[in-house]
Amino acid sequence: MAGVLITIGVIIILLGIVLWKIRDESCTSEGNVDLYSEAIGKATIVLGSAIILMGIIDMISFIPIYLGAIAFAIGLIVSMIMFYRAQKKFCGRKTR
Repeated sequence: MAGVLITIGVIIILLGIVLWKIRDESCTSEGNVDLYSEAIGKATIVLGSAIILMGIIDMISFIPIYLGAIAFAIGLIVSMIMFYRAQKKFCGRKTR
């Protein structure tokens, strides 16, 4: 199970790096495209890192498994806040 979590985390981090480098002009003005892509990419990298941390905690036998779930939950909340702030700042749309 831990190997699967680490693999998924690495894939999500790679996706975050790609999002950081690609210019997404869907909802931003020309001057903010790089900043928007960077913010979304960083949020995705945080999410992938949380999944990897959960996998590492799962591999270590003397650490309780629920600590991995707590680490993932914290990483998920942080990344969702980062996504929300980026969308609100650069797209200007009200998110629910």
